Amino acid sequence: MSSTDIRESLSGKLLITVPIIACVTIYLIGVYLIPDDYSDDADYILPLLLIILTLLVNVLFTSIAMLFDISKAPTPTGLFKRFLWFLSSLCFWFITYPIYFFHRKKYGLKMRLGLSIFISMILLICFFVNFDSAYNTYRYAKAMKSTNEQIERTMKYIDEQKKLARDALEATEALQEALDKIRAKREAGDM
Repeated sequence: MSSTDIRESLSGKLLITVPIIACVTIYLIGVYLIPDDYSDDADYILPLLLIILTLLVNVLFTSIAMLFDISKAPTPTGLFKRFLWFLSSLCFWFITYPIYFFHRKKYGLKMRLGLSIFISMILLICFFVNFDSAYNTYRYAKAMKSTNEQIERTMKYIDEQKKLARDALEATEALQEALDKIRAKREAGDM
């Protein structure tokens, strides 16, 4: 096996392996790092950032692997074309990734189109499902916290109203006792 075959093999394997690792990483972040109940904002923000970071690292590494893959192809390509593939992969990875695999045949490399479409779709699904799950759990937890705070404020208000009602009742009872004493004095004085 020549050094070109080894480089083509390595960059081709990286093009497939890196997105698979990203899928697994995003899945594991979704399963193990997204909390089920509300604890702290950082508990939700960290998984969201890790999911985004994993996707960005995937895009960067596969774009670099794409650049090396096309530069080591048996059919020569110009610097502009390599840079165009790299830049389009950075900007539009989910579209460029399968299209690049379709065009690999032109450069004398294995096509692997079906596998690339499958991997990009799985990564897209993993990303959106876990990102959506983390974001919605965060929103739900924030709403629950807000609701709990409203309940606490309402309970505090009710306790204040109960205290005012007890004070009013005590004042009414004290007034009633005073009136009863006055009536008793009047009746005692009249008799």
